[in-house]
Order: sequence, then C-alpha cells, then structure tokens
Amino acid sequence: MMSVGTIIKSVTDAMAVVSQIIESAENEVAWLVPSPFLVYAQQFGIIEQSKMLLQNGVRIRIIIDFSYPYIDIIQKLLDTCLDVCHAGYNHRMFMIIADTKSISSKSIITESLSMGSPIVAFWSDNATYAEFLMSVFERVWEQAIPAAQRIEELLNGRPSGYLQDGERILGTSGRLSQALCNYQESIQTRGFNNTPNQSAIHS
Repeated sequence: MMSVGTIIKSVTDAMAVVSQIIESAENEVAWLVPSPFLVYAQQFGIIEQSKMLLQNGVRIRIIIDFSYPYIDIIQKLLDTCLDVCHAGYNHRMFMIIADTKSISSKSIITESLSMGSPIVAFWSDNATYAEFLMSVFERVWEQAIPAAQRIEELLNGRPSGYLQDGERILGTSGRLSQALCNYQESIQTRGFNNTPNQSAIHS
C-alpha cells in the first residue's frame, strides 16, 4: 500500500489512484471535478467502474462545471443513473472521496494536459481529511443545480445563475489550495513518506 499522505506527480498515476480508491468504495463516492477530468476518467475505465459500484448499492455523486461541448458525455452519465450536478465553481482543482480515502489536487486540469503531464495530487486514507473534503463537497452540492437543468439551459442559450462566483462557496479561490498545502505539510512533519510507491499505484 501507499503511505499516508502520498504525493502523486503525474496525470497517469493520479488516475490510477482514482481507480483504486473508487474500486475500494463500499458506501459512497463523491467527485468534485472540472469537465476535462471526464476525458481521463473515460480512458481509464473509471466511469464504467462507477456504474458497477452503483449496481452494488454504492452512492455516487458528481459535481462538475461543464459547458456545451460536454453535454453528450454528461447525458451518458445521467442515462446510467449517476447523480450529477453542475456548479460553476470556476477552478480546475479536483477531489474524489471514497469513504475514508481521497485524492485531491490543486493542479490545473485542462484539455491540454496529456497523460504524462506533471501535476501535484495528494492521496490520503486519513478519515479526518476525508471528512474535511466532504464538508467542502456538501457545501457546493447544496447550491449546485441538476445536470439535466444545466443541459436545458445550455441548449436554450440561457446561462445558469447558480454559483457564477465560485468564491462565494469556497470563501476565496485560494482557501482550499492553502488547506490542502497545510495538511500535506502536517503529514510530512509527522514523518510519513511522501514519495509515491509506483508498484502500489499501478497494482
């Protein structure tokens, strides 16, 4: 297994970890991701993996900030009964929480990233940290709108009035990033290894 507080340094390794923690979920998985994340999720089979979990009774909620080009893929998620909402939180961070495990990143996730692109993501199986991330997720979820409503607005050319200012939810655009940094520093101060175990990541 990877050490608590492992730093992940590439898109490929991050997606491998996402696949691992989702596969381990027994109760709930929560995604707060930018729309380009779905491209990688499809390539790694993570969306199909999520469908299987759903059939096994795992609750899956996805918050995503998406625009017109992503309507088709979002509709496919809805067709498989995944619970998807839109929130224009206007940043490119991502976090995925599966029970007590999580991966989060303050890196920029855009369409221009390749699988080998460097990022900085943080893997943890610390229950307290997972609770912190879930508290952020729940705050955004409460004010997000159903993805079906967002699709209708995009098709009709009507902009959503929800969460146009992401800082209203997250406090400031840098608050979550700073919280992630602070947690990583505290983990490292306590002496946990922050070097990725490549065999564990890909096993």
